Amino acid sequence: MRGSSGDEMDSETDRLHCMAIRHEYLRCKDAFELFVAQGESMVLQGHSYQRAYRAYNAYSSFIHHLYELYMALFARDHQVADIKTCPRIKAWVKGEQAKLIGDAKSKVGTHTYTDRELNEQVHLQANQWLSSIDRGAVSAKMHLRSQYESMLPVDQNFGPAFRSMRNKIAGHVTYERIEQVKLTEFFQKYHPYLCMLFRNVGSNSFGRNLDTVPDFGEVTSFLDIFNKPDPNTKVE
Repeated sequence: MRGSSGDEMDSETDRLHCMAIRHEYLRCKDAFELFVAQGESMVLQGHSYQRAYRAYNAYSSFIHHLYELYMALFARDHQVADIKTCPRIKAWVKGEQAKLIGDAKSKVGTHTYTDRELNEQVHLQANQWLSSIDRGAVSAKMHLRSQYESMLPVDQNFGPAFRSMRNKIAGHVTYERIEQVKLTEFFQKYHPYLCMLFRNVGSNSFGRNLDTVPDFGEVTSFLDIFNKPDPNTKVE
């Protein structure tokens, strides 16, 4: 991620935003691990409606949380709580719209910026891996150069496809999910992109190697009321 810009959040809001990002990373990690487990089950035991259903749900959740994780990271890059509120991006959108006429204007929005940023992240991260391989900073046997070369040049349809897939399989409920949304095709085309985006963002600061879940305030205090003693109960 790049350095911050735009109107800065106050320190307390930024602290809470970072906690939310860490929480979202762990949700993404849980979904990815569940998908891997379901995928292995399908490979070993064969395809079935139930296994496919569970794998689909896990991968849908992974897509949803990975997308939201990057939206939160982009927001923090600009030091805003929500990427849609960033003054600098609003100005950029307005400038892009000014270049267009008619209905084309309405097709440019914050999503245009974030689609482009997702593509740029794939470009930057793939090149960073290639540079690390060339410098001998990582093992060329474990990280094949061809794996990252195959990601370049970045398919510019990735950002819009990622956003659309997030909306249609993990967001909106419409008939399209059943007959028009091709998750298998998306997986075949873009799974290497998603894996790289996920693994590169999973630093220790986000909780990659955590043995226990940290305190996430209201998140981890959920349902703690059931552990509190009844004030009407007498203690002997």
